[in-house]
Amino acid sequence: MSLITTRVHGDIHELQLARPPVNALDPALCLALAHALEHALTQGTRGIVLAGGPKVFSAGLDVPYLLSLGDDQDALLQAWSAFFRARARWPPARCRWRRRWPAMPRPVAACWRCAATTGCWPTAPTGSA
Repeated sequence: MSLITTRVHGDIHELQLARPPVNALDPALCLALAHALEHALTQGTRGIVLAGGPKVFSAGLDVPYLLSLGDDQDALLQAWSAFFRARARWPPARCRWRRRWPAMPRPVAACWRCAATTGCWPTAPTGSA
């Protein structure tokens, strides 16, 4: 089973995380996301929607997985490298909202609300969809 489900809607690519139950980011999911982003960008996409599951977007980094690596420095380096590879492949958001809160992660700032309109959120996000 693929860790990323891709749906193409014209020139918009929807990438849905598919690692139940909470889409925790482990190296396999991060590398799959990086690959899906690279593929979408080579297809000339004009927009990317990053989606999660029906109840939760993502739990974030898979901390139990990272802790299970213990003192294995090579495995820890590979895990963090996969995470940063996925993050580095995300195209920068081009909107006023991103400039107002530059510390927000790129996928959060490049959400569908910014991509779907020419304006952006007038206030900080509340977490509601």
